[in-house]
Amino acid sequence: WPLQIGHDPRLRPAHRARQNRRRRQAGSRQVTTLKTSSPTSENTQARYPLFSRRLLLGPHLCSLGTLGYTSVMSVPEFDIKTGLLPYGEHTATWEEVAARFGFSHKRRRLLEGLSQAIELVANAGCQRIWLNGSFVTAKPEPNDFDMTWETQGVDRQRLDQVFLDLKPPRHAQKIRFGGDILPNVVEANSGLSFSDFFQRDREYRPKGIVVINIGEEDKK
Repeated sequence: WPLQIGHDPRLRPAHRARQNRRRRQAGSRQVTTLKTSSPTSENTQARYPLFSRRLLLGPHLCSLGTLGYTSVMSVPEFDIKTGLLPYGEHTATWEEVAARFGFSHKRRRLLEGLSQAIELVANAGCQRIWLNGSFVTAKPEPNDFDMTWETQGVDRQRLDQVFLDLKPPRHAQKIRFGGDILPNVVEANSGLSFSDFFQRDREYRPKGIVVINIGEEDKK
């Protein structure tokens, strides 16, 4: 795997400075709180058509058929001021991610693409993925999701070639999955692994991300 990858030109200092000026001019933003109500689980499989029966029943991911759309306590509440998760890695099952973050139509569409991406990297031997971006914030209509995947144990020959498209802006990934997907190597500008880099916002303030151990069932 490449040792370093450039992430996004929007994260460079000059762009961050321009963003900060625009935000100060626009004034403070209102943060929308999380909605906990979601559709019933009867049509779960129809809403995630890209999951195969093997994945629905194991071994890689927990069954989606038992989704209960209630408050998911394994992922802490958002900060009421920033709309971000508390700093750190918050481990969740796929069920918990779908229940917690699938509270709008746009989010449920992103979950479909995310489910396909997870299935493909799991088929190549990936054991863990990290989720970042506005998808794991209180933003009702996130543009996309950011995902990084553990490289250890992954058979590159079995990996879909779309995951080897590592140069920004990675249009093929965004069109196919709706998100930005990278191996967990070093982010070139910061010198941090992506799983650590994701735990800072664009002003380098600490924030939380979500971890799914997709190979956990294989170890039992």
